Amino acid sequence: MPGAVSQRPRQKNAPASLWSAPITHRHPRPESLANRHDPPVRLPRLSVREAPPASASNLQVRTNALFETRTNPQPQQTLHLTASRLTRSATMALCQNRLQEERKQWRRDHPFGFYAKPQRNAQGVLDLKVWECGIPGKEKTLWEGGLFKLSVIFPDEYPTKPPKCKFVPPLFHPNVYPSGTVCLSILNEEEGWKPAITIKQILLGVQDLLDDPNPDSPAQADAFHLFKKDRAAYENKIKRLVRDNPAP
Repeated sequence: MPGAVSQRPRQKNAPASLWSAPITHRHPRPESLANRHDPPVRLPRLSVREAPPASASNLQVRTNALFETRTNPQPQQTLHLTASRLTRSATMALCQNRLQEERKQWRRDHPFGFYAKPQRNAQGVLDLKVWECGIPGKEKTLWEGGLFKLSVIFPDEYPTKPPKCKFVPPLFHPNVYPSGTVCLSILNEEEGWKPAITIKQILLGVQDLLDDPNPDSPAQADAFHLFKKDRAAYENKIKRLVRDNPAP
């Protein structure tokens, strides 16, 4: 009969409970993919760069070399960096020790009318590499009665290299640059500088330069031309400088 549930033949000696359980229908088979009308899914094409063929041994060698380069620098490079750091540390220690000794010597003995002392930075810490100095004009010269402020900046390589001396504010003088930097042979590494030169000798040398300019090494055009062409006008200019910067 159509639509009737098929019955399995009863086996002999089978329990009646097996025949009392209903027999369910099997699930219908899904439609085949060929009969479905869903639009096909198109995947984007990926551009792949072809790499040159490389054997497994070559790849392992390259990987090992890259790892060793990043983790283990060359011994020569390591030694060079270590030597540079040690040299720089030793140089800075030499600079600090020398400046501390210079400070002690200045406190014990310094020329009359001069002053020289390390400055303090923004945090209030004493900076031995930056000194604030004062240079008085020599007696019986046009500069007598004046006191001129000078900033002395020491490099890390001091005393191998000389310090930089700069008048603040810039001074009208043939051997002083418009920025205030002093042009003096003993402050030039390629000329008269020697590591044995002390701060005391530097300041005395700058004082001598005030009244005895060197016309062969001009640094300020206006002061040089006035000194060479109109000595009277130059002297009047110096007198005004002394009045504007009197000694206490």
